[in-house]
Amino acid sequence: MDKKQARKRPFYKKKRFIIPFLFFVFIVVVSQVSPVEYTGPYGPSSKLIDDVTQYSRITEDELKAIKGEPATIEPWSIQTKYGKIPAKILTYDADKAHYEFVIIDNSVVRATLYSYQYWVGTDIPFTYNEIEDIKEMFNIIPGEYARTKDNNINYIISPVNNKIAEVRIVGLDKENKAFDLIKFTYDQRYFS
Repeated sequence: MDKKQARKRPFYKKKRFIIPFLFFVFIVVVSQVSPVEYTGPYGPSSKLIDDVTQYSRITEDELKAIKGEPATIEPWSIQTKYGKIPAKILTYDADKAHYEFVIIDNSVVRATLYSYQYWVGTDIPFTYNEIEDIKEMFNIIPGEYARTKDNNINYIISPVNNKIAEVRIVGLDKENKAFDLIKFTYDQRYFS
């Protein structure tokens, strides 16, 4: 063995190896940290089903741009104190809920989300731990003047904020921490 080979440093002691090694360690550590998903003002959560504020009084075309083509479009009419008003219902099926949007004068005035158990009887209802969880599921942020009414079957928040006039949670089962459907009224004039 000659002197040149004897003086040669081992591979792991070379300076060029330190930076790539530290970079590799950094990548491994970062890959182990799970990403945080932001779901609105409630912070990180996996509970968000849908941000229902985005449907407030939007047009039918804007709704289709968000949700795609509906499964069905049904003509409908609603009896109000002003008389019979023509409307239509657009329905959508998603992996956690069945949606019905009521459109009057080319504006979404109400959205109803049904759990699949309620709609077709094949899946579990919407579940929650606390009422605050339900608000988080749909990005409901009650305003300063919001009032609640709870009769152990329905839970109502009204007025909610400047986007949602009323939220009505129907089929509330406090013992099993579940509910069947939830209605979001964006324009209360038609449902008084």
